[in-house]
Amino acid sequence: MNNKMTMAFMTVFMSLGLSAQEVELKSSEHHHPEHNMSNTYLKNKNSEIKSGSHEHTDGGELSEFIGMEEYFQISGIVGLYSQTMDDQDANVDRDEFANLYGSLHLETVEWEGFRLGLTGLFNSELHDHNDNYGEYYNQKKAILSEAFIKYNYEETEFTLGRQGVDWLMLGDYFEGVFVESEAIENFLIRAAWVQKGAVLDPDEVIDYTELNDDDGVYGTEITFTGIDNLAVTGLYYHAPDAYDIFGAEIYLENEINENFSNAFLVQYFATDEKESFDDYPGGDGSIFHINNTV
Repeated sequence: MNNKMTMAFMTVFMSLGLSAQEVELKSSEHHHPEHNMSNTYLKNKNSEIKSGSHEHTDGGELSEFIGMEEYFQISGIVGLYSQTMDDQDANVDRDEFANLYGSLHLETVEWEGFRLGLTGLFNSELHDHNDNYGEYYNQKKAILSEAFIKYNYEETEFTLGRQGVDWLMLGDYFEGVFVESEAIENFLIRAAWVQKGAVLDPDEVIDYTELNDDDGVYGTEITFTGIDNLAVTGLYYHAPDAYDIFGAEIYLENEINENFSNAFLVQYFATDEKESFDDYPGGDGSIFHINNTV
């Protein structure tokens, strides 16, 4: 993997800026103002377990329109993204960018525990003043962002392929093998081996690229939910001959009355970088984070 793509992936996989090496764990994309127990740790409507894959809008009406709702669901999105930025302290040109984006998702209904899913995504740059974005990203492209097969067995879901992921550490799009299970009462157990990663956002497109020289990254996240309004997560990720990541999160919601509630968050993450990991010299790092949202 060249240095540019290595930097791109580390932005995808790691967003905590640990130490001088600027290792980024995806936790900054873990949107805690909306990160409540009901939409993060409770079961979703399509599975016995809370799926950590990206949720797509209900495509029932579109599937009914074409008469195929018995076989699969179709959903899609089209959007326009634009941003401008002026540097008030330097005599530089105005930064302007506009982009048209969209996606189409198809997923079969479950049969004998199996589901298949495909998502196509496109981005079309409309305007890039001074080519500031074009220097780093190819904004004019179509990508097969998801292509997976899922199997549900009782309270465990297995996924093979590429998909959007919304775990504590894994955020964005990855290709590999994923397991999510609530087979043990009061526990949500997630494990994965990811071989490729991608960043697919309205303002930033980086196609799937190999991770850790094709050795991939192994990881597990275990969450305890046995106490009302409390979730405690421990995690460990291992990139062979590169680095290890350890971490924990405590998330507590407290409803004081029907008009007022708060959410308390504590996080700690640390990296153990190997000497052979040349892409990010600078040693190990750690971060401690406390946040209270009302």
